[in-house]
Amino acid sequence: MVSGGPDVSSHAEEIPYASLAVETEDHQGLVILGATSNEHTYWPSAEGLSLQLRDGGLFATSGLEQDLLGTHHPGADSPPWRQTTPDTYRVERHVRGPTGTVVRHVGEGTLECGTRTSRDLPLATLELERCRERIDWEGAGTTRADFWRDPETLDLWAYDGQAWPDGPSIAWQVARPWW
Repeated sequence: MVSGGPDVSSHAEEIPYASLAVETEDHQGLVILGATSNEHTYWPSAEGLSLQLRDGGLFATSGLEQDLLGTHHPGADSPPWRQTTPDTYRVERHVRGPTGTVVRHVGEGTLECGTRTSRDLPLATLELERCRERIDWEGAGTTRADFWRDPETLDLWAYDGQAWPDGPSIAWQVARPWW
């Protein structure tokens, strides 16, 4: 379910379920948690967009012109945002293009986190740590993203960036948490 339009705060206040405010090139609105399985959460919309988060980070998409089929951090015990001081890490993402061709992207990422800053979310303003991710993809350029995480729990509250080479801009922020 997605409530279209930029004013997701009023929709989030009315709905007592875990929710994300989502914005892509073709979708904007509030997405309600559809299911959970272990560390995975599934966020479907009425318009055909679906996000899958793993441990709070973007894992897969459905309903975009290009879809992310999966995200892996080979050799890592936990995703980079769950580490207090992440080192350089490997990222592997599989993407299905508009013609159905699946491409495997492999890159080296860095995550630089700064001090706490005030971040407005749909239902609250929190002091969060802003982290900037840079992934240098083998033969496919560089992508960047911003994460906002709780400095104590390391839970992600927001994401804004490009997750794979030539991919769309995807932004989401937690309206009502599920954890």
